[in-house]
Amino acid sequence: MASKNVIAMMVEKGSPFSVEQLQGMEDRECWRWIYAHFPPKTRRRTSSKPEICFTGFRPSDRANMEKLAEQNGYRVVGSVTVKLKVLVTGEAPGPVKLAKAQQQGVTILSAAAFLAQISADPGERPRPEEEGHNQGIQPTSLPRRG
Repeated sequence: MASKNVIAMMVEKGSPFSVEQLQGMEDRECWRWIYAHFPPKTRRRTSSKPEICFTGFRPSDRANMEKLAEQNGYRVVGSVTVKLKVLVTGEAPGPVKLAKAQQQGVTILSAAAFLAQISADPGERPRPEEEGHNQGIQPTSLPRRG
């Protein structure tokens, strides 16, 4: 027998069944009808924008850099993700973000290199997918663990 909550939901959703018919049904039968007529909404982030992340910046500087990135067609994320294309480093970059980005082959830019890139003429500006890796960052700048 269907529970009162499921019966109420079925009535609310406008099912063609009477209350007596619903009382004779099992919950799983009711849920099958609900999902067939009202599939769950899914969130899929399908963005064609390249992802960019900032590390080692003061909060106000970071906010300014993120705004510039968004204005130039990037999707700003807070961590190194699988889809990350560019990591921009400030004065005190996080060693974990740097290491993870290097492992994934992410382009790593200094703040100056990023600013130079976005101020370049759009026709001359390399796309994040075409950029060289680790511009403005020396491999030895990664702190060593002791």
